[in-house]
Amino acid sequence: MTQAIPIIRFKQAKAGFEAHAQLKRISLARYHARVWTWGNGPDLFLIHGLADHSDSFLLIASELSKHFRCIGYDLPGGHLDDGANLWRYQHGDLATDALHILDALGSKETFLLAGSFGTTIAQRLLHEQPKRFPAAILQGGFAQRPLGWKKYLMACGGRFWKNQPVGQFRNYAKTLHALYGIGFAGRETEAWDWFLHCVGTTPLRTMAHQAIMIAHLDLRPLLPKIAQPVLLLCGEKDQVIDAKASSPLVLGLQRASHIVVPDWGHVPAYTHPEEMVDRVLGFLHANGLS
Repeated sequence: MTQAIPIIRFKQAKAGFEAHAQLKRISLARYHARVWTWGNGPDLFLIHGLADHSDSFLLIASELSKHFRCIGYDLPGGHLDDGANLWRYQHGDLATDALHILDALGSKETFLLAGSFGTTIAQRLLHEQPKRFPAAILQGGFAQRPLGWKKYLMACGGRFWKNQPVGQFRNYAKTLHALYGIGFAGRETEAWDWFLHCVGTTPLRTMAHQAIMIAHLDLRPLLPKIAQPVLLLCGEKDQVIDAKASSPLVLGLQRASHIVVPDWGHVPAYTHPEEMVDRVLGFLHANGLS
């Protein structure tokens, strides 16, 4: 831990983003990526989780942008007009997209901060280009996450939905609260509303395609070859990625620091942004990386 981070207020963070972040549309071979940069300093690449958007990092980026050039981007399929054909996507293509985005921004050496599904992309980047990515923070991460057959069949069917966003489905807010509600009770209501907005605007078909990618994924063979320092942040109350799901990262990575944080669920970027910022800065400073 470094020093206490002042309480991050949603309205101030959003106003800061609107005033200072630079929004871009970067056209790649597979889709037109919505990208933003905020701040100056070493590059910190933010990779969001399943059925979410880069705006999920709004609260923590409002502080981290004081130390880094934060780079956020939306994964393919996050917007109906981004041109992504998810039927043609393999998981490795997501890492290729990320590299092209960083190339377009002139980023040469980049620290990684990823959550949940985004940690699988970060693992590929760490493995494929170790000199370019000297360190990473993986929150709620996993290297393999099999789906039960019922969830797998649901995901298979969900890929055929056209334009309906996740938030339009019945009991959407109630379902999310059951899985992710831990930690929101102590925050402003705007944080919960923002979470519902970020996830709720994602097309169902995108979430389904991402889930199928996860079902077929096994990155465990890559882990022993990743030599960079990696901080693994896990929530003690995480109901999505538990200790069993995260243990291959703890055991497989060469230089992993593993912290199980009390009171955290699966989305601390929304629920505990101050502590998350503190953990990120403490790790990077301890390794002489910022």
